[in-house]
Order: sequence, then C-alpha cells, then structure tokens
Amino acid sequence: MSIFQKIAVVMLILSTSILVWYHFDGDSKTLTINPEKYQYYATDDRKVGGISDSVLVQTNNKPTIKCDLKQGNYAWPYCEAAIHLSDSMFEGVDLSDYSKLVLDIDYKNADPNGRLRVYLRNSNPAYTKRNDAASLKFNGIEYEPGFNTGPKEISLSDFQVLTWWIADYKVAVEHASPEFSNVSIIEIATASGVREGHFEMTINSVELRGVWIKETTLLKTILGAWLVVIIAYVLYEQRALNKRLKASTYRESRLRKLNDTLKEKNVEFAELAHRDSLTGARNRNAVRDWLERMSQQLAGASKPFP
Repeated sequence: MSIFQKIAVVMLILSTSILVWYHFDGDSKTLTINPEKYQYYATDDRKVGGISDSVLVQTNNKPTIKCDLKQGNYAWPYCEAAIHLSDSMFEGVDLSDYSKLVLDIDYKNADPNGRLRVYLRNSNPAYTKRNDAASLKFNGIEYEPGFNTGPKEISLSDFQVLTWWIADYKVAVEHASPEFSNVSIIEIATASGVREGHFEMTINSVELRGVWIKETTLLKTILGAWLVVIIAYVLYEQRALNKRLKASTYRESRLRKLNDTLKEKNVEFAELAHRDSLTGARNRNAVRDWLERMSQQLAGASKPFP
C-alpha cells in the first residue's frame, strides 16, 4: 500500500468520524445563564419616575421576580429581571455563534395577554455611551412563556432592534440591525401595555444554543482537505512521472551512443581483419572475400572469367 493510499484511508476514517460526531453531538453547544455564575437583579419603573415595585426572591432554588405593577406618572410601567453577564456594561459576552435562546419561565399574571419582553442588550463603542445604560442596543422580542409549559426556543434571527432606540440615539444604518457580539445584559420584562396587578416570574433556566461549527463550513473544510490530498497526489505522481521520463530519455540517449560506438568499432575491426597491421596492405582475408564476391557475380554471367 502506497503512502497516498494510507493517507486516503486515514482521511476516509477521519471524515466519517467527524460527520458522525457532528450528527450526534458536535453540532450543538450550550451556554447556561445560571445564578451561580451571573448576577440576577429585579428592576422596575421607579428609576424613571414610576411607582411599580419588584423584588427578587428564591422559589425552589430558582430566582423569582415578584412585581406589583402600578400606573403612576410614568406612562409605561414595567418590572423586569436583569441578568448581568459581566461587571461592566461595555464588556459582555459574544453570542454571535449562538442561534437560539431557550427560556423556561413560569409566569403568573393578572393579564390575559400573559406575554414577556426579552432584550439582549449589546454594547458597541459606535453607539454605547458611558454612564447611559439605555444606549445599549435593544435587540428585542416579545413572547408568551406560559406556566409549566417547559422550555421555549426563540431564534436569535427573530430579534429586532427597537425603532425608538434607533431614532433617539440617531444610530447609523450600518448599526441598526440586530447585533449579539458583545451582550452585557439580558432583560426579561413585563409586556408593553400590560395592566396593573401582581405578577410572578420564576426563571427556571436560560440557555443559549448554537453550533461549534456550521454544517456548511464543516463540509467545506472536509472537501478542502480532500482537495488538498488529491492535488498533492496529482503533483506527486506528475513529479514521479517526470523523473521516470527523464530517466528513460537518459537511458535512450546512452543506448544510442553505445550503438554508435559499436558501429564504429565494427568498422574498425573489419578494417583490421582485412589489412596487415604493419604495412596496411590487404591480407589474404581481404583477397578471399574479394574472390568470393567476384565468383558470386560471375556465377550467372555468360562471359568466362579472364
């Protein structure tokens, strides 16, 4: 078995193993946003002039936001859970490799709407201002969590940037689309237009799911590796063929030279056989050969030999 045949066998085994791994496990990675690693806070509209009241408690070892939503001077009362992914609003976590946000939240509320808003707040020097938390980009979506309904998946591609934020901060067009490269805060808030009442939001789990490597990228990588091996094999065979061709040309040239040398030696030996080495005169071998040629010529002639 040649070296390239061995490489092809190894490549086949590796390719098959990688594809099997990707199918069963390698196509997913998970980031769990738990209270043991990240800070959970309860916030409400009091910091903007409202009168709602929220508090963070533990329910069955799960963080729960208890909220009394009240209509005050602030037009859009709210309560929310704020999950800080870092100590600084400017330094977050790169979530751009994840494709889904998975939330398992039990929501008790007096509102038949029963929906929550979710914001992934992204920081970027192009629009984030120091000492202004509202300048963090609002990548948002609204959904219905339910109660005891289990995890719900939300695709990050469904998130949208809030238009009022784009207008208020005069954000350039190139930064107006959703962005998850530096998320520092995750906010889970009561829905817009919700009416007064008591609300409880128990956060069972918050996860982000993605892939270690995209399927198209993986397939392109495997195909590229095979192309490299094939090209290397072709170049190797071409080089070996050139070597064999040069060796064959060299042998043919040597044989031609040897043949020419042998012809010259044959002529030389023929001369030596028919001439005396001392005087250079033709010897009896030459005379005998001449007589044989003449007799052959006269064998069929009508005239007698003189």
